Amino acid sequence: MIDSPDPRPFTYLLVGAWWPALPTQLEEAAAYWQQHSQVKNQERQQIRNDRLKFGKSNTGHTAEDMMTRLAIGERRLLDVAAHCQRKSEANKRLFRIGVRLRAR
Repeated sequence: MIDSPDPRPFTYLLVGAWWPALPTQLEEAAAYWQQHSQVKNQERQQIRNDRLKFGKSNTGHTAEDMMTRLAIGERRLLDVAAHCQRKSEANKRLFRIGVRLRAR
């Protein structure tokens, strides 16, 4: 059909299934990754709180090992949250690009 979207990859994400409809998949993906980032930040905060409580009441090599492991887990969750945030921002940018392309 003449008025159907281009069949190339990613066209559906940029313009939607039909030309009159705005694409919602990218917006939904951005919201998903934003929420996932918030969950990972909450998990990281919980690990930090547990690590601080554990450190106040325990000493010795075993406690130091546990504190190190918790610190590594906290850093890992911080990295995951940042990665999810970047995914969310990338999806938001693609959505805005699609809206601008459709406005032309």
